[in-house]
Amino acid sequence: MSKMIVATHKEFNNNWLPEDYVVIKVGELVSNDRAMELGWYCDNQPNDNISNQNPWYCELTAQYSALSLFEKEGGAMGLSHYRRFFFNYKKDSKTWHDDVLRMKDAEGFLRNNDIILPFRSVKYPGLSELHTGISDEKQDSHWVTIRNIIYRKFPEYRDSFDAIMADKYTVWGNMFIASSKVFFSYSRWLFEVLKEYDQTLQERGEERIPRVDGFLAEPLLLVWVDKNINHNRIVRLEVRNSETDSFVDYTAGIRGRIMRKIRNNHFFLAAGRELRVKYLVLYRYYAKKLAARIGKR
Repeated sequence: MSKMIVATHKEFNNNWLPEDYVVIKVGELVSNDRAMELGWYCDNQPNDNISNQNPWYCELTAQYSALSLFEKEGGAMGLSHYRRFFFNYKKDSKTWHDDVLRMKDAEGFLRNNDIILPFRSVKYPGLSELHTGISDEKQDSHWVTIRNIIYRKFPEYRDSFDAIMADKYTVWGNMFIASSKVFFSYSRWLFEVLKEYDQTLQERGEERIPRVDGFLAEPLLLVWVDKNINHNRIVRLEVRNSETDSFVDYTAGIRGRIMRKIRNNHFFLAAGRELRVKYLVLYRYYAKKLAARIGKR
């Protein structure tokens, strides 16, 4: 049976969640007893878990536990958050809850595709980047370490890694949906890479920074996809944040109706998102050139 894993570190209203969504509690803010009262799984439930790594791995401790909790499950599997969800818009929806992607619809997308990802975002300047012609000492040490691990232990991913590091785009949140086979294959590779990273820092005597492993995983998802998935077999859907989104498109005003029409047409929605990120890349490029010219005066 297909499952969407919802990682959470705190209590939230999950009464509306589709029946094929399962909550995995991470961290220590909510006790295991309370989580089980709510019908949730816990990331330290399986014998093989990395629950104690949650300060560094974030939602990934739920993803790791899913490898044991659902290893015999078939269908599709995905990862989302207590406040971030994939959306699949329907014309007759009344509230945003109605448009949160159901796994049966995810299965439909995956009949002719291999993975569902969020729409692309633009990298923050200086993050998740490595540049040619610049010494390692002047670059992000986390990514220099990851690069060295990829080159040494996973050389078949070298070209994909270099391409993703040079790219201007990324996806946030470690969110994706795929067949259980793809989900497990990617997850095992990811945790091998991160284990090597953690061991390298330990050998150097370097202090680990909270959340870094979780952040590193976001571009690593794209590295794995670039190497293993045909780009024509990627579906992109909108991800929305239930805590910060005003959900204007579910109101009766003119603006809401216009936004609703756009979102109900996946082609226009996807095109609009792609134009927006390309505009932002161009804007940053010319803003940087302008700042350089002004600096020379």
